[in-house]
Amino acid sequence: MKLDTREAGDLLRQAVEVDPTNAIVLTMQADYLEHGTKDIEAAHNLYARACQLAPDSPEVLGAFAAFLSHTLGDLQQAEDY
Repeated sequence: MKLDTREAGDLLRQAVEVDPTNAIVLTMQADYLEHGTKDIEAAHNLYARACQLAPDSPEVLGAFAAFLSHTLGDLQQAEDY
C-alpha cells in the first residue's frame, strides 16, 4: 500500500478547519508537518498554539516536549513542558 501524504495533509487541513481550537487535532497536523513535509517552523507554531489552547493536556504537552527534544534538540525547554 502506497502512502499518500497529500491526502493525509488534505484530511488534516479539513480537520483543523472543522475545529481550529481542537488542540489534539492541531498536534496531529503539527506532527504531519514535522515528519511528512519537514516544515519545522509551521509545526513549531502549531504545537505552541495547541499548548496555549490546552495547557493542562498531557497529550498536547507531551507531543510538544517530544518535538522540542527530538526535532529541535532543546532538552531544557522539553523538560519544562
